[in-house]
Amino acid sequence: MNDHVGRSVALLALVVACASPASTEPEKIDPAVEQFILAEIPTDVSNRTFVDFGGKVHLVGYEVSPAAGRTPPGSIIRVKLYWRSVKKLGRGYRLYTHLTGPGGTVHEFDDVGPLRETVSESNVGKVARLPPSAWTPGMIYVDEQSITVPEGVPVLTLSVGLKRDAYADDGGAPEKVGQFSLPVLSGISDGKSGALIGRFETGDRGGKKDKDARRRPMLKPGSDRRPGFPLGRPTGQAPGSDKENPQ
Repeated sequence: MNDHVGRSVALLALVVACASPASTEPEKIDPAVEQFILAEIPTDVSNRTFVDFGGKVHLVGYEVSPAAGRTPPGSIIRVKLYWRSVKKLGRGYRLYTHLTGPGGTVHEFDDVGPLRETVSESNVGKVARLPPSAWTPGMIYVDEQSITVPEGVPVLTLSVGLKRDAYADDGGAPEKVGQFSLPVLSGISDGKSGALIGRFETGDRGGKKDKDARRRPMLKPGSDRRPGFPLGRPTGQAPGSDKENPQ
Protein backbone atom coordinates (compact mmCIF):
# COMPACT_ATOMS: atom_id res chain seq x y z
CA MET A 1 0.00 0.00 0.00
CA ASN A 2 2.80 2.40 0.96
CA ASP A 3 4.56 1.43 -2.24
CA HIS A 4 1.48 2.32 -4.26
CA VAL A 5 1.05 5.68 -2.52
CA GLY A 6 4.71 6.55 -2.99
CA ARG A 7 4.55 5.68 -6.67
CA SER A 8 1.41 7.77 -7.15
CA VAL A 9 3.02 10.78 -5.46
CA ALA A 10 6.12 10.42 -7.63
CA LEU A 11 3.99 10.16 -10.76
CA LEU A 12 1.92 13.20 -9.80
CA ALA A 13 5.07 15.22 -9.17
CA LEU A 14 6.54 14.24 -12.51
CA VAL A 15 3.31 14.95 -14.43
CA VAL A 16 3.04 18.39 -12.83
CA ALA A 17 6.68 19.09 -13.64
CA CYS A 18 6.15 18.11 -17.27
CA ALA A 19 3.01 20.22 -17.55
CA SER A 20 4.73 23.36 -16.23
CA PRO A 21 6.87 25.47 -18.57
CA ALA A 22 10.54 24.84 -17.92
CA SER A 23 11.46 28.41 -18.76
CA THR A 24 9.95 31.60 -20.12
CA GLU A 25 13.20 32.46 -21.91
CA PRO A 26 13.09 32.02 -25.71
CA GLU A 27 15.01 28.97 -26.87
CA LYS A 28 17.61 29.08 -29.58
CA ILE A 29 16.03 28.18 -32.91
CA ASP A 30 17.72 25.86 -35.40
CA PRO A 31 18.41 27.88 -38.60
CA ALA A 32 17.09 24.94 -40.61
CA VAL A 33 13.52 25.69 -39.45
CA GLU A 34 13.51 29.48 -39.26
CA GLN A 35 11.63 29.62 -42.56
CA PHE A 36 8.71 27.78 -40.94
CA ILE A 37 8.14 30.48 -38.30
CA LEU A 38 5.84 33.34 -39.31
CA ALA A 39 4.39 36.40 -37.61
CA GLU A 40 1.02 35.96 -39.35
CA ILE A 41 -0.81 33.26 -41.27
CA PRO A 42 -0.51 33.80 -45.06
CA THR A 43 -3.58 35.26 -46.74
CA ASP A 44 -3.66 32.55 -49.42
CA VAL A 45 -4.06 29.54 -47.09
CA SER A 46 -6.81 27.43 -48.69
CA ASN A 47 -8.47 26.22 -45.48
CA ARG A 48 -8.80 28.71 -42.63
CA THR A 49 -9.98 27.08 -39.42
CA PHE A 50 -9.89 27.49 -35.67
CA VAL A 51 -9.28 24.57 -33.35
CA ASP A 52 -8.38 25.38 -29.75
CA PHE A 53 -6.13 22.80 -28.08
CA GLY A 54 -6.38 23.31 -24.35
CA GLY A 55 -6.19 27.10 -24.65
CA LYS A 56 -2.47 26.73 -25.41
CA VAL A 57 -2.21 26.09 -29.16
CA HIS A 58 -4.59 26.95 -32.01
CA LEU A 59 -4.74 25.25 -35.40
CA VAL A 60 -5.60 28.23 -37.62
CA GLY A 61 -5.25 26.80 -41.11
CA TYR A 62 -4.29 23.79 -43.20
CA GLU A 63 -3.70 22.62 -46.76
CA VAL A 64 -4.09 19.02 -47.93
CA SER A 65 -3.15 17.66 -51.35
CA PRO A 66 -4.80 15.90 -53.04
CA ALA A 67 -7.94 17.57 -51.73
CA ALA A 68 -10.26 15.21 -53.61
CA GLY A 69 -10.26 11.98 -55.59
CA ARG A 70 -8.93 8.53 -54.80
CA THR A 71 -5.64 8.16 -52.93
CA PRO A 72 -4.43 4.58 -53.51
CA PRO A 73 -1.97 2.81 -51.19
CA GLY A 74 1.58 4.02 -51.76
CA SER A 75 0.51 7.46 -52.96
CA ILE A 76 1.58 10.62 -51.12
CA ILE A 77 -0.63 12.98 -49.14
CA ARG A 78 0.95 16.38 -48.59
CA VAL A 79 -0.16 18.24 -45.50
CA LYS A 80 0.64 21.78 -44.36
CA LEU A 81 -0.60 22.80 -40.92
CA TYR A 82 -0.54 26.30 -39.46
CA TRP A 83 -0.24 26.28 -35.66
CA ARG A 84 -0.43 29.43 -33.52
CA SER A 85 1.28 29.29 -30.14
CA VAL A 86 -0.92 30.88 -27.46
CA LYS A 87 0.74 29.93 -24.17
CA LYS A 88 4.11 28.48 -23.36
CA LEU A 89 4.06 24.68 -23.19
CA GLY A 90 6.12 22.49 -20.90
CA ARG A 91 8.67 20.05 -22.24
CA GLY A 92 7.54 16.71 -23.58
CA TYR A 93 4.65 17.80 -25.82
CA ARG A 94 4.86 16.81 -29.46
CA LEU A 95 2.69 17.11 -32.55
CA TYR A 96 0.95 14.04 -33.86
CA THR A 97 -0.68 13.06 -37.16
CA HIS A 98 -2.88 9.99 -37.39
CA LEU A 99 -4.49 8.20 -40.33
CA THR A 100 -7.26 6.03 -38.91
CA GLY A 101 -9.05 3.19 -40.67
CA PRO A 102 -12.72 2.20 -40.19
CA GLY A 103 -11.74 -0.56 -37.77
CA GLY A 104 -9.92 1.89 -35.52
CA THR A 105 -6.41 0.97 -36.69
CA VAL A 106 -4.17 4.02 -36.31
CA HIS A 107 -1.18 4.76 -38.55
CA GLU A 108 1.10 7.30 -36.86
CA PHE A 109 3.21 9.90 -38.64
CA ASP A 110 4.30 11.84 -35.58
CA ASP A 111 7.95 12.39 -36.57
CA VAL A 112 7.43 13.27 -40.25
CA GLY A 113 8.35 16.77 -41.42
CA PRO A 114 10.97 19.49 -40.80
CA LEU A 115 9.61 20.63 -37.43
CA ARG A 116 9.21 17.09 -36.12
CA GLU A 117 12.41 15.45 -37.33
CA THR A 118 14.16 13.74 -34.44
CA VAL A 119 17.49 15.37 -33.61
CA SER A 120 18.29 13.70 -30.30
CA GLU A 121 17.10 11.30 -27.65
CA SER A 122 16.49 11.96 -23.96
CA ASN A 123 15.69 9.70 -21.05
CA VAL A 124 12.02 10.35 -21.76
CA GLY A 125 12.00 9.80 -25.52
CA LYS A 126 12.76 11.53 -28.81
CA VAL A 127 13.39 15.26 -29.15
CA ALA A 128 12.08 17.02 -32.26
CA ARG A 129 13.98 19.71 -34.13
CA LEU A 130 11.42 22.36 -33.10
CA PRO A 131 9.10 20.93 -30.41
CA PRO A 132 6.03 22.87 -29.18
CA SER A 133 7.89 23.64 -25.93
CA ALA A 134 10.25 25.84 -27.97
CA TRP A 135 7.44 27.85 -29.57
CA THR A 136 6.97 31.55 -28.83
CA PRO A 137 3.40 32.64 -27.99
CA GLY A 138 1.91 34.72 -30.79
CA MET A 139 3.95 33.15 -33.60
CA ILE A 140 2.72 30.87 -36.41
CA TYR A 141 4.50 27.54 -37.02
CA VAL A 142 4.19 25.93 -40.46
CA ASP A 143 4.19 22.16 -40.09
CA GLU A 144 4.80 20.41 -43.44
CA GLN A 145 4.43 16.66 -43.95
CA SER A 146 4.50 14.12 -46.78
CA ILE A 147 2.60 10.99 -45.77
CA THR A 148 2.53 7.66 -47.59
CA VAL A 149 -0.93 6.07 -47.74
CA PRO A 150 -0.86 2.65 -46.02
CA GLU A 151 -2.39 -0.54 -47.41
CA GLY A 152 -5.31 -2.58 -46.19
CA VAL A 153 -8.09 -0.05 -45.57
CA PRO A 154 -10.66 1.45 -47.97
CA VAL A 155 -11.15 4.72 -46.08
CA LEU A 156 -8.82 6.78 -43.89
CA THR A 157 -9.47 9.84 -41.76
CA LEU A 158 -6.71 12.35 -41.04
CA SER A 159 -6.46 13.96 -37.61
CA VAL A 160 -3.81 16.05 -35.86
CA GLY A 161 -3.12 17.23 -32.34
CA LEU A 162 -0.61 17.52 -29.50
CA LYS A 163 0.30 14.89 -26.92
CA ARG A 164 2.96 13.95 -24.39
CA ASP A 165 4.00 10.86 -22.49
CA ALA A 166 3.85 10.68 -18.69
CA TYR A 167 6.69 9.03 -16.81
CA ALA A 168 7.20 7.91 -13.24
CA ASP A 169 10.48 7.49 -11.39
CA ASP A 170 10.81 3.78 -10.66
CA GLY A 171 14.09 4.00 -8.78
CA GLY A 172 16.09 4.06 -11.99
CA ALA A 173 15.27 5.13 -15.53
CA PRO A 174 11.87 6.88 -15.86
CA GLU A 175 9.08 4.47 -16.72
CA LYS A 176 6.35 5.43 -19.18
CA VAL A 177 2.98 5.11 -17.44
CA GLY A 178 0.55 6.87 -19.75
CA GLN A 179 -0.10 9.42 -22.45
CA PHE A 180 -1.94 12.71 -22.35
CA SER A 181 -3.27 14.95 -25.12
CA LEU A 182 -4.27 18.58 -25.20
CA PRO A 183 -8.09 18.48 -25.46
CA VAL A 184 -10.02 20.15 -28.26
CA LEU A 185 -11.98 22.94 -26.57
CA SER A 186 -13.55 24.24 -29.78
CA GLY A 187 -13.43 23.49 -33.48
CA ILE A 188 -13.84 20.35 -35.59
CA SER A 189 -12.83 17.34 -33.50
CA ASP A 190 -12.26 13.70 -34.41
CA GLY A 191 -14.29 12.75 -31.31
CA LYS A 192 -11.16 12.11 -29.27
CA SER A 193 -8.45 14.72 -28.80
CA GLY A 194 -7.54 15.60 -32.38
CA ALA A 195 -8.69 17.97 -35.10
CA LEU A 196 -10.30 16.19 -38.05
CA ILE A 197 -8.97 17.68 -41.30
CA GLY A 198 -9.42 15.07 -44.03
CA ARG A 199 -11.00 11.86 -45.28
CA PHE A 200 -9.56 9.73 -48.07
CA GLU A 201 -10.88 6.91 -50.26
CA THR A 202 -8.07 4.49 -51.10
CA GLY A 203 -9.94 1.88 -53.15
CA ASP A 204 -8.11 -0.79 -51.14
CA ARG A 205 -10.44 -3.45 -49.76
CA GLY A 206 -7.93 -4.93 -47.39
CA GLY A 207 -6.65 -7.50 -49.87
CA LYS A 208 -10.05 -9.15 -50.28
CA LYS A 209 -10.90 -10.11 -53.82
CA ASP A 210 -14.31 -10.39 -55.39
CA LYS A 211 -14.46 -14.06 -54.49
CA ASP A 212 -14.39 -13.09 -50.81
CA ALA A 213 -17.25 -10.64 -51.15
CA ARG A 214 -20.73 -11.60 -50.05
CA ARG A 215 -22.69 -12.87 -53.06
CA ARG A 216 -26.40 -13.13 -53.52
CA PRO A 217 -27.71 -16.43 -54.96
CA MET A 218 -27.93 -16.44 -58.74
CA LEU A 219 -31.00 -17.48 -60.72
CA LYS A 220 -30.84 -20.98 -62.17
CA PRO A 221 -31.00 -21.04 -65.97
CA GLY A 222 -34.60 -21.49 -67.05
CA SER A 223 -35.93 -20.84 -63.57
CA ASP A 224 -37.91 -17.93 -62.20
CA ARG A 225 -36.72 -18.71 -58.65
CA ARG A 226 -36.12 -15.63 -56.59
CA PRO A 227 -32.80 -15.37 -54.77
CA GLY A 228 -32.89 -16.46 -51.17
CA PHE A 229 -35.56 -19.19 -51.46
CA PRO A 230 -35.06 -22.99 -51.56
CA LEU A 231 -34.31 -24.52 -54.95
CA GLY A 232 -37.33 -25.70 -56.92
CA ARG A 233 -39.81 -23.81 -54.71
CA PRO A 234 -40.55 -20.34 -56.06
CA THR A 235 -42.25 -18.09 -53.56
CA GLY A 236 -46.03 -18.06 -53.66
CA GLN A 237 -46.33 -21.51 -55.35
CA ALA A 238 -47.29 -24.81 -53.81
CA PRO A 239 -44.90 -27.76 -54.34
CA GLY A 240 -45.69 -29.64 -57.53
CA SER A 241 -48.02 -26.97 -58.81
CA ASP A 242 -47.61 -24.10 -61.26
CA LYS A 243 -50.55 -22.23 -59.77
CA GLU A 244 -50.43 -19.58 -57.14
CA ASN A 245 -50.73 -20.87 -53.61
CA PRO A 246 -54.18 -19.81 -52.42
CA GLN A 247 -52.72 -19.17 -48.97
